[in-house]
Amino acid sequence: MVGASINKLLSILFSIYLIIWIQNKLEKTDEGRTKAKELYGKIMIFSVLCSIVILPAVGIICDRISTRRIVSLSYLFRAFTIY
Repeated sequence: MVGASINKLLSILFSIYLIIWIQNKLEKTDEGRTKAKELYGKIMIFSVLCSIVILPAVGIICDRISTRRIVSLSYLFRAFTIY
């Protein structure tokens, strides 16, 4: 229960951070806020579509490859995303 609450909180905080970051990059007018909302919506739709395609493929790969290799690959992917 606590893990689910933390996961939900992190997704809400990420959404708020993303909206604030987009708004800081655009003008401080009503038109800029409208563009920021549209851009945020497009980013969310794109991320959902990517998740629909990528996550089942990752699940299939995780089912077929041994756990030792998957854990090693997960740390490697984490290193690539950081840098």
